[in-house]
Amino acid sequence: SELKFTMKGRGTKQSASSAQKQPGIMSILMVPIILSLLLIGASIYDGIRGFPAIIETPPYIPNTASTGGIVAKVLGTPGTPSFQAFFWHQAKGVAVSPWHDVELHAGASEYNYIVESPRGTHPDLRIQTTTLFNPIVQERYPNGTLHFSTYDPYPFNYGSFPMTWENPLVSDPWTSLVGNSGLVDVVDIGSTVYCPGDIVKVKVLGILASLGTDSKTNWKVIAISVDDPKSQVYNDVSDLDREFRMYIVEFFQFQKLSDGKGPSEFGFGKSLHNKTFAETVIANKHQEWQKLMRGQAEAGALQTKCVLCKATDTKAEYKADEQEAGRWAREMVDNYLNY
Repeated sequence: SELKFTMKGRGTKQSASSAQKQPGIMSILMVPIILSLLLIGASIYDGIRGFPAIIETPPYIPNTASTGGIVAKVLGTPGTPSFQAFFWHQAKGVAVSPWHDVELHAGASEYNYIVESPRGTHPDLRIQTTTLFNPIVQERYPNGTLHFSTYDPYPFNYGSFPMTWENPLVSDPWTSLVGNSGLVDVVDIGSTVYCPGDIVKVKVLGILASLGTDSKTNWKVIAISVDDPKSQVYNDVSDLDREFRMYIVEFFQFQKLSDGKGPSEFGFGKSLHNKTFAETVIANKHQEWQKLMRGQAEAGALQTKCVLCKATDTKAEYKADEQEAGRWAREMVDNYLNY
């Protein structure tokens, strides 16, 4: 018989009989292995994907054609208080905003979205709209404790469309309720498990009108990565299995019960609307973001600093100095190392 030691799917085998013959030598040899495994284990993200403490580049070759040379830099481990991911422009060598500097459109009927909470994980990670340069951090309860999805782990990659905004001062044209002041959410049903901060090109399939527990509009777009094998099969939300469509609604309906809140509400009788309608909503929320960046909508506590500033006629005071963006990034890393 054999003992098999496995780490992230790659195992090494050792004969149990030989281990028993040389207990002293094996004990000595196992010490550095155990220490290495402990260090690796500290960086394993929810059993799905490993992270070193600081990732200089993502664990994949970035598609600079669709991301504009912007990559995420991850500090810490998701599920811990020190975790955050900020975004970096490789050519300029400065921090940028995932909300304001990453392009929404990635081609004909294709969009970029930013992964926040990967499929199969529990931490509720979100782009921070009220923090300078909008890093991704884990949501917290009012008492400061970290927020996790306790109803189920995320059954899909969950994130947001950049350059969109659910205006809290304007009634949504379809729900007649104001927006929740966030970005338009994305439900990526593809099979790949991404990392927080990954920028993924998707095609849109449909949309769900979530009203939350506070009667505020929070659209959730159903999409799939253009690189997923099934992206050639799924062209509209109606192509998805009926039970899976029902589960998407169920997940969001009961996700916040552990917070002491009731079930979330939905518009249109919980119906999922088709691709055409979804793209109309996205276009509307992109227009609301444009108004925000031009200074035509009240920003309030929102952080609107951008470096690339892709919005037409971006308000001058929203344009960040590149030296300021570089200093901010260095401070982020220093604060993490001194945490």
